[in-house]
Amino acid sequence: MRKPATLILLLLLLLSGLSIVSGCGKPGGIREGDAAPGLTGIDPHGNRIDPAQYRGKVVVLYFWRNSCCENSLEPLDRMYAALKDRGMVIIADNAVDSREDLAAIAQRYNLKLTLLYDEGAKNQTAFGVFGYPTLFIIDRDGVIRKKVLGAMEPAQLRKLITPYVM
Repeated sequence: MRKPATLILLLLLLLSGLSIVSGCGKPGGIREGDAAPGLTGIDPHGNRIDPAQYRGKVVVLYFWRNSCCENSLEPLDRMYAALKDRGMVIIADNAVDSREDLAAIAQRYNLKLTLLYDEGAKNQTAFGVFGYPTLFIIDRDGVIRKKVLGAMEPAQLRKLITPYVM
């Protein structure tokens, strides 16, 4: 008699776990075609980010953490240098590592892209990020055009970005 109750309990636990992973109430979290939530946070030097400075630009929003993704910042920075004159910005959002760690990384690699310390993981929550790296391409109108889970080769990323920066 206890087996059906145990099975039901396990099924309920599984379903609740899936809702957490999928973005809490919105299956799959934020999706391509959705308007991008506004960004908040500070750079490694303590300056608040003003979301208005990104209006009308193509934004590559890269959610990362040092333990898995630090080596991807240099290729992203090179891409930023090559495409910034076409109205593209790259924001590397980090809610895991300290602001001091971000400053050290920016200095170590002489990064020009925007490093963003995501206080309280507000951006990561708003975008439904649950793994690293996760990348979004946001068009000039603030609409999410691509969502990429996991690492991507720079050549593949450039191919994805190119239609939006032409």
